[in-house]
Amino acid sequence: MVDVTIAIHGIEFKVRGLHVSREIMDGNHATSVTSPLHRDTDGQWSPTITFPVELHQPLTDIVLAACIDAGVCREA
Repeated sequence: MVDVTIAIHGIEFKVRGLHVSREIMDGNHATSVTSPLHRDTDGQWSPTITFPVELHQPLTDIVLAACIDAGVCREA
């Protein structure tokens, strides 16, 4: 789990608990980044924060690059 700080027009906010995990998909190793989750009132797991489609991939790329730089992940 990682925390990130995002700045938009000089306003910063922190997203805590992004999940970074390594999985095997179709026989290949892949690292993924997913939003933090919480239980809804009906007991279902749901994203705590949702990102616009345009922001999801750039955020994933930045988080993965930071994890690789920190030595906690490696490139696939």
